[in-house]
Amino acid sequence: MIVKKPVYQKIKERLKGDILSGRLTNLSESKIIYQFHVSPTTARRVLNELEEEGLLERKVEKGSIIVLPSEKKIKELGVIFFDIYDPNQPFISEIVKGIEKKSIIKKYHLHLYTTRESPISSNHNSSLYHIITRRKIDGLFIISPISREDILFLQKEVIPFVIVSNNYPGIEVPIVMFNHKKTIKEVANKLLKLGYKKIGLITGPKWKDGIQRGGYFDFLGYKEFLMENNIIYDEKIVQEKEYSEKQGYQTLKEFYSLSQKDRPDAVIITSSSVSKGALKFVTENKEWKPFIVPYTDEEIKHPFYVFVSYKEIGEYAFNLLEKYTKNYQIRAEKILVPLKIIMEEKNDKMVNS
Repeated sequence: MIVKKPVYQKIKERLKGDILSGRLTNLSESKIIYQFHVSPTTARRVLNELEEEGLLERKVEKGSIIVLPSEKKIKELGVIFFDIYDPNQPFISEIVKGIEKKSIIKKYHLHLYTTRESPISSNHNSSLYHIITRRKIDGLFIISPISREDILFLQKEVIPFVIVSNNYPGIEVPIVMFNHKKTIKEVANKLLKLGYKKIGLITGPKWKDGIQRGGYFDFLGYKEFLMENNIIYDEKIVQEKEYSEKQGYQTLKEFYSLSQKDRPDAVIITSSSVSKGALKFVTENKEWKPFIVPYTDEEIKHPFYVFVSYKEIGEYAFNLLEKYTKNYQIRAEKILVPLKIIMEEKNDKMVNS
């Protein structure tokens, strides 16, 4: 059964689009009546709805004054993720710290919203749905991957948003993510020059509900490295794991169970928590010690690692979203944040003997 939209709602959506695009600079009850051939009651309801969404100010003797979101003195920004605290994904709090740092400097208000992995667009009773449809928020940071339907919902509502560390194939969206592919290739090539011939990879999830995760781009970089160096892909030393220390320890244990000729002599691990488990295994094992190149969000005493600044990616995300809140014509842009490779050039511990 198809439910038709009320006339006032169709008119409101049309006018909202004109306001946000800059095509409409003034509005009145009589103008709505004349343009759309509707009653004064309908025209007043349209104005009430636009006022409720913060796009109009109605003043006695001055009529309706259009208020563009970019002209608001105080901006309300929100961060969307699954849960307040997930011990397997501590990077979320670091990203929020980076966003909050910039928000304080710019005097923006920052709010946190959890979805518990429930859809936003179909949950009409949720506070988040109300905030979005009533334009009580000026921009959103999407940290945990939400559904494609929810992304289309945000676009329809013309709410500025920035995706952090995920990609939606087929949908033009603004994204900020680390330059996964370039980093993997650079690290693998450095290992190859050091004499490591069999390089393994442990990365995070590649896909979730049709959404490309960071692991997808790690994997692309790894495959390109192999092709460019005429190295045969070996699926036994490439693993996709969830983020946890336990997974890192277990995966190294699985590699160790391979025959000696099949084990990797170096392993790149693109998760801080997984890296900790892998390094723990290498410390405990006396017979097999592959060289580990860990990704970590803290400085460590290790001859070769990749430093991941989640606060920095939060700051990049803020800068992009701020631009969107000032220019609604921008629809898609991808920013690849560089990762810092820390390497001691001359260290015996790095050389494959």
